[in-house]
Amino acid sequence: MTYQFSVFKYDAKQKKLSTQDEAIHLTPKQHQLLLLLLKNPGQLITKKQLQSKLWRGKKVANNTINQCVSKLRNTLNNTHQDQYIETVVRQGVKFIAAVTTASNNDRERNKQSYEETPSVISFVDSTTASQTTETGTQEFSEQGKTDEQVTTKSSGWWTLILVMAFMAAWTVYQSQQHQDQSNPEAQENATPQQTPKSAIGSSEKQTYDKNWLNQLRSAKQALQLHQFNDAEQSLKKSWAAAVIRQDQTQVYQAKNLLAQVYSSTGQLELANKLWQDVLLYLEKKQLWQQLAEVHLNILKLKLSLNQVKQAEQTVVTLQQMAVNQHINENNTAAHEAQLLLALYSKDTQQAQQQLNQLRQFNHPLASVYQGDLARVRNQPAQAELYYLEALVLLTADNNWDHMVLIHNRLSDLYLTHSPHKLNDNIARTLRFNPFIYPVQKYQAQALYSKGMKKQAMSLLESVKVNAADFWNESDQQLLNDLKNQFQNKTD
Repeated sequence: MTYQFSVFKYDAKQKKLSTQDEAIHLTPKQHQLLLLLLKNPGQLITKKQLQSKLWRGKKVANNTINQCVSKLRNTLNNTHQDQYIETVVRQGVKFIAAVTTASNNDRERNKQSYEETPSVISFVDSTTASQTTETGTQEFSEQGKTDEQVTTKSSGWWTLILVMAFMAAWTVYQSQQHQDQSNPEAQENATPQQTPKSAIGSSEKQTYDKNWLNQLRSAKQALQLHQFNDAEQSLKKSWAAAVIRQDQTQVYQAKNLLAQVYSSTGQLELANKLWQDVLLYLEKKQLWQQLAEVHLNILKLKLSLNQVKQAEQTVVTLQQMAVNQHINENNTAAHEAQLLLALYSKDTQQAQQQLNQLRQFNHPLASVYQGDLARVRNQPAQAELYYLEALVLLTADNNWDHMVLIHNRLSDLYLTHSPHKLNDNIARTLRFNPFIYPVQKYQAQALYSKGMKKQAMSLLESVKVNAADFWNESDQQLLNDLKNQFQNKTD
């Protein structure tokens, strides 16, 4: 049996989830969960039923079930943003995307029937045929028709009329394109919104979609490997192409990823502006889980910019979303936001309470935040142990963002409490191709402690130029202090 939903196709016999362009990897348990959901679309599946079907009645913690559901949801959304799995608080889950099914035998019969259908091209000359084959075939997919549905033969006369109409429309379109190309002024004044979707044929659309997805996939890979310039250029092109096509979903995806690039490279105001646009789209589509994640990203920006009042407003927003059940009980964004704000304000009691909540959900950064709390409590030895524990727990995930985050925490700790460990830790950080800030700031401080004062100040000056919004008052004070110390010794 084959199931189709959104852009996905799931072959239950082969246990294969795919889109038009790629196969999607799932764990065995995710395969079981997805198949169970696809067999029961729109129906509530209780946690007891999940436990019975997926774990054969074996008792498992609620958190284990929640994690399985969450990972499958994230896998689907990372490929194509939409609403697939709805969590019904304290009850279970529903698969809310539209699902169509077909048996493998039906697919073979329909494929044969489709191949026997008279081609529209048989009514035109060979030159016209070569121009219309691809477009004529792919118009079926534009109208939402799958190969299972194309089982009847078209009337020859009607097909001829349709082909003639298409060729007339194509001639008009090509003529308009020629006029635009020959008129530089018209080209210069043209905007993306002036290109209607109807002006793009089904063949061009399919080619565009494939190229766009490939470009987006390349951008994601570049971002994961911290190749920020490559990611930025690819995403700008993807964004521009999506605007021209007036595809708001693709615009949203490009903006969201580009905001991540900017937030990683110190362009915090630009990232905030893009994420504000993303919020509007997510609210309109009522994609509450993704909305919570973006709010959390914005809160981190606000704290980096010392905009505490705005950060507090974001926390209130996330709390209201949780109360209104827009985000389900398994979403940790509200707890993480409160924890970050508590750490910023050095409220250790509130921070510990929220940290306990995150640990109940096995939050991946719980040990990192426990280390941060230990530093607020002035327990450097405990902080180091928690950071090292986080490294062990997260190494298998191969998440470079997490690795850099933890190593930078350790470098900041080693500056004041274990200077002899600093250089080795910086070397380990550089393996993950981090952005220059703050790792090069730590390098400059290490150079200065070795007596290489001129090199240290030169490096820190370079960091100041390239760190963008990351550079803050304390960094400037550090640079001024180094300059003063150097000047005093030279005098």
